[in-house]
Amino acid sequence: NNVSGVTNGTTYYYKVSAVNSVGEGALSNEASATPQPAPVPVAKSTPYSADFDVREMRGFSDGVISADDIGEFIRQVAPSSPMLGEADIGSLFINAGVSNGVNTSFLVATATIEGLFGTAGWAASHPQAHNTMGWGVPSPGTPPNDINSAGNWGEMVQRVADRIAHGPYYYQAGLYTVEQIRGKYAGQPNSESVVAIMNDLYAYAKIRKPTVFITSPLE
Repeated sequence: NNVSGVTNGTTYYYKVSAVNSVGEGALSNEASATPQPAPVPVAKSTPYSADFDVREMRGFSDGVISADDIGEFIRQVAPSSPMLGEADIGSLFINAGVSNGVNTSFLVATATIEGLFGTAGWAASHPQAHNTMGWGVPSPGTPPNDINSAGNWGEMVQRVADRIAHGPYYYQAGLYTVEQIRGKYAGQPNSESVVAIMNDLYAYAKIRKPTVFITSPLE
């Protein structure tokens, strides 16, 4: 049976007895219970969508996604990624995004889609180019050159963020959303796939954080 009029956090001691048509039975042994407020369920977060403006730093301005989260996300998605050999790759992604006003989760998702963090496609066959972003690679046979190659992985992430923010084809052309930028950036835009990866990173970062419950007292 439900008991009303109790206070959360207070321990109550009780004994019970059974009652039927014959009469009331003996009291039970003493037991105790301490009522606690019930957590309010929180829906899974999906903060990004195809029309998300990547100039917004959601996930980073609110402290959800850290550099360590990005590094571990790369490790989970592509354990053999050569990017993991670069010191604090998560910070390199965040610095590139924040310094250019490009949401870092978009950069991480692009690196996943285009070269699976250096383990697939052109990025894997041309490791000397340090290009897991698909930047300046219009076809699989494109050779490494000054446009599509960088000295290290962090440099390429910074270059892509800079081109999106300051080059003539994206922000400067009024293209700000995931769908708009992917439409210009890639031969196969895959904006919904990019958004799914962005949301996966956000959810992964949330899981790695201590859970905080919103509580309310019993009435």
